[in-house]
Amino acid sequence: MVDSRKANPLLLRGRVLTMEGDGEAEAVLIQGERVAAVGPYGEMEKRAKGRAKVLDLRGRTIIPGFIDSHTHLVGMGLEEERLDLSETESLAVALEVVSERVRMASPGEVIIAINWDESRWQERRGPTKEELDRLAPKNPLVLRRICGHLAVANSSALALIGRGWRRVDWKRGTLLEDVCLNLDEVFPPSEDQLLRALWAAIKRAQREGVTSVHDMAKASHLRGYQQLRKRGDLRIRAYINLPFSQAEELTKLGLESGLGDEVLRLGGLKAFADGSIGAKTAALFSPYRGGRKRGLLLLSAERLAEMVRRGERYSHQLLIHAIGDRAIHQVIEAYEKGIVSSNPLRHRIEHFELAREEEIEKAQRLGILLAMQPNFIGNWSKPGGMYEERLPHWEENNRFGLIKERGLKVALGSDCMPLSPLYGLRSVVDAPFPQQRLGLVEALRMYTREPAYFSFEEELKGSIKEGKLADLVVLSQDVLEKGLEGAQVELTIWGGEVVYNRGLPTPSPTDYHG
Repeated sequence: MVDSRKANPLLLRGRVLTMEGDGEAEAVLIQGERVAAVGPYGEMEKRAKGRAKVLDLRGRTIIPGFIDSHTHLVGMGLEEERLDLSETESLAVALEVVSERVRMASPGEVIIAINWDESRWQERRGPTKEELDRLAPKNPLVLRRICGHLAVANSSALALIGRGWRRVDWKRGTLLEDVCLNLDEVFPPSEDQLLRALWAAIKRAQREGVTSVHDMAKASHLRGYQQLRKRGDLRIRAYINLPFSQAEELTKLGLESGLGDEVLRLGGLKAFADGSIGAKTAALFSPYRGGRKRGLLLLSAERLAEMVRRGERYSHQLLIHAIGDRAIHQVIEAYEKGIVSSNPLRHRIEHFELAREEEIEKAQRLGILLAMQPNFIGNWSKPGGMYEERLPHWEENNRFGLIKERGLKVALGSDCMPLSPLYGLRSVVDAPFPQQRLGLVEALRMYTREPAYFSFEEELKGSIKEGKLADLVVLSQDVLEKGLEGAQVELTIWGGEVVYNRGLPTPSPTDYHG
């Protein structure tokens, strides 16, 4: 491996969106792992003193590397080996696809199928336990919905689920929340599978221009990260957020949010206040359309208040999942009672999809950070989509534009649905309702500079500035002139090293010459 610290500089020429204010530049000079300078091309060329390898990008856009503020990397990697039902147009087709997989399985082998979405199926319903029993009488079989908050299991799979798990309908085979969100604990993969999954997920992230992630992980996943790092293969920066259930262990060890370095860092503690809209477990004030269901509050007000007190006492950042307006209200109330003024620990709410005006106002006053996913607009918020079908006041979901107008800090992420910043950016820039829409540069800032702030790393990355890490992405066109339509990730640079190249003639470290 070539020591990048001793390599000659790399000079990139293109339209540089620095994310420093409204800054633009013509060129970026990289030395080793850092940005050496950014500015006019002629000035950068002089500064390089003829030693740099020049890459003329001919009108392409250079931006900071994407920082995905809400991912599930190991889970996404494991799903590469699971049966994906996202492209099935009906329940009947999905069951046939599963049947084919069952025919290839050995007796007793656990089969997990993922990403079904009945809102896109002709039948407009999910599978039943009886249907799965008929398909797989000799194999444990679980079909998990795309939201991750609802699944259906057959009798063989139910027999493997311990009675200590909550929200299991043993008669109907329906799994809500707990088991769905912890399939890796109920049906644990091997250590080798975990390592392969993480490796595959990182390669996928690099192809999408993602150089850093805020990963919603488990303690067991840390070993995979550490092993890849020892091998020199961990070419992504990870801010690892663990379940709140592990707060006691972290406290005993005296570990606080922020422990680590520029590659691997301990983040906050994640908790769930409610579920998802797709599973009808997101907690609403008004019932879902066509029934009386108002979703589930997964935590009591007392428990939430206790979590906030603990986070404040032991310097643990909190990341609380809240999608429905009733859950958001509950979380804001807990924060209002417990956090220090100005929110120095940078506590967060994840998703914040159906926030009312009063909660938006309170979140702004408290300084709560919002990690939101524009992918959800593209997936379900268009006219005729699932949100219109299920939600009262459905047009008031994911109001990025309004929230930004109110002055709140927002970081964008994908929730791996799918892991694609460009898909999310297109979704929010072209959102169907004005209150949802963001301008392109504003949205790019929320996928680069803002997430760095959310992980206390704003001085390290998130913008293109002298001294910051050389984590950069090259997009295939001038997105300010041509927009995002047709734009692709051409090049991903991580710490000055090209980790993904779609086909540009770029130099490797061994090509450098003085």
